[in-house]
Formats: sequence, structure tokens, C-alpha cells
Amino acid sequence: MSTQRVLVATDFSPAADRALDAALSWNEHVGAELCLVHAVDLWKRSMAESASALAARADRAQASGRDWSASLRGRADTPPHPDDLLALEADWLVHGVAGAPGHRKLGAGHWSESLIRGAPCPVISVPEDARVDKELSTIVVGLDGSAQSTLVQEQLQTLGEHLGCRRFVLVHAHGGDGPSPGIAATLDTLLASTRAAGYRGDLVCSAERSDELLLRVAREENAALLAVGTHSKRGFPHLLFGSVAKAIVQHASCPVYTARWATRGRKHV
Repeated sequence: MSTQRVLVATDFSPAADRALDAALSWNEHVGAELCLVHAVDLWKRSMAESASALAARADRAQASGRDWSASLRGRADTPPHPDDLLALEADWLVHGVAGAPGHRKLGAGHWSESLIRGAPCPVISVPEDARVDKELSTIVVGLDGSAQSTLVQEQLQTLGEHLGCRRFVLVHAHGGDGPSPGIAATLDTLLASTRAAGYRGDLVCSAERSDELLLRVAREENAALLAVGTHSKRGFPHLLFGSVAKAIVQHASCPVYTARWATRGRKHV
């Protein structure tokens, strides 16, 4: 599956500009169309001011030599909703997260948390102070052993082909007695398919709290990307809808990739 369009959400903050820089860097390898999206808040700036600021960022996208577009979304009295992005049919979305670890605002305006929860495509959250590598040499992936795990890992392998990934570390948090036989078999299959695709692959299973386990492994492995892709009740409870996802984005020292089941628009995980 090739990447055709990448959205970059911006509120014109330094964190959002860093996310744009990351997207431009990654897109040198991917070659997708870049679409800059701004959530208009007429209480903060006029439409003309927003358009001018967006145009300045668009100039940077144009200088990259790739196809690009820009879009203003939202109204003064209503924050943009993830459904607003469906018509843009993106393959993934990049946004910035401002603040120090533990005190980060889920930035790109007041809609970032809703993007992580409900965007119709995978989301890459770029902390303002995180290390951003042009090549994602090591990717740590949190898996719960569900059917979605296979889809997420396949999608990341495709992304990894473009972005210089050489190693995947698959991580599973269990309840203390080890993975069930069914989940263990799924994890072994994913590990084997990862290696068959030409990547180095390792599997880490632990009874630690899911967010602490992922953050520890990402730190120890010097991960260039931390990826999670579940909203089930197994392995990583309520990952995209509760405190675990927030903790990961709040404390990660690298960009964080989140994906969920999609029911509309493009067939993303």
C-alpha cells in the first residue's frame, strides 16, 4: 500500500512547525501529497490572518518539490471534528504536541485529543522536544494479539520500507501469567512475518503496566517511532480512549504513531 496523501495539522505554534518539519523530512522518502490543515478559531485570529499564516507554511511545503495543498477548517463556535477530515482522504496525519514531558498539551489547537481518539487515518504525534529521525531505524510496536495487530504491523512494515526501518520491537503487556496460547501464537506469527519481510525482529512480553512498558522499551531501544494500534480490552486497555494513550504521548521521547479501526473513508487500521 503506497502513501498518497499526508495531512499536517497546524495551529502555527512552534510545536506544529516542528511537526511540519518532521513531515517534510519523512516525505522526502515517501513522496506523497502534503495537505496542511488549520482549525480556524475566529476568537484568536481573523480568517485573513489564518490564511496568511497558512500560506507561509505552504511555501515551505512547496519548496520541498512535492505536491501540496492547504485547507482552513472549522468555525468560530465549534472545534473541528475528525469527521471534517474524511473528505481529505489522508493516509496518515501529523501534528505537534507542545510542552515538556508530563506537561504536554495535545496541541495543534484544541482538537488534537479528538484527532488521536477518532481520526479516520493513523496519526503521528510529534512532541516539540522529541528527537525526530529522518530514518525510522527502530520502531517499537505495542500489540494486543488481536486481528488488528496483524493489520497494524503490516501497515508499519510498509511505512518502514520508505523510512529506513531496519528493526521492529514487538511489545505485549499481559496480565501476569504470560500471554494466552492464542495470543502467543499470534505474536509469534507477527514476529515471523516481520523477519520474513527482511527486518530484524524482537518480541518483549511483560506484566508491567502497558504505558510504562512501552515507554521503557522505547527508551531502552532508542526507538525512532513508538506505535500503538488497539482499542480493545486486551493487552493495552482502552489505549486510544483513556489515560494510557495520553500517558504515552505525554511522556514519549520520540514521535508516537496511533491507529484504530476505521469504518468510513479509506480502509485504514
